[in-house]
Amino acid sequence: VLIAQDQLRGGDIERGWRTLDDARFIAPDPAAYSAGTRGLMAREAQHLNALLGHFGDEYLLLAAERPAGAAPIDRPAVAGSARLETLPQITLTAEQSFLGEDLFALGAYLACWPSHVAALVVQDSARLLIVIVILGGALLRTLGG
Repeated sequence: VLIAQDQLRGGDIERGWRTLDDARFIAPDPAAYSAGTRGLMAREAQHLNALLGHFGDEYLLLAAERPAGAAPIDRPAVAGSARLETLPQITLTAEQSFLGEDLFALGAYLACWPSHVAALVVQDSARLLIVIVILGGALLRTLGG
């Protein structure tokens, strides 16, 4: 938890934000995170709502309409999950959605660091090579070679 908070504060300092304690780590488990965050969202205004991780049905607890007396919803919502059953919910409720592998490519997407971009290029090249080998093997097998 301390490392995560330190990373958040480092990003706040780089961006010149004056308040360093507004970002919170609630819980590592999605269900506990949803339960703990639901009350915070009702009481406090948010600058950004980023829901990235291994969410299931509990995602709708956070994306659903706010309870009576909740803070206004004037912030962007960013969401992403690699779980197939959550993707339709994310697509319908978030302004920006990261679906499947997009979630794992966020480092290259947001920071554009050469190491992140190079890792994605290498992974995509390896996938392409594997597909070519499989198709080539299937073609040779079909032609009797």
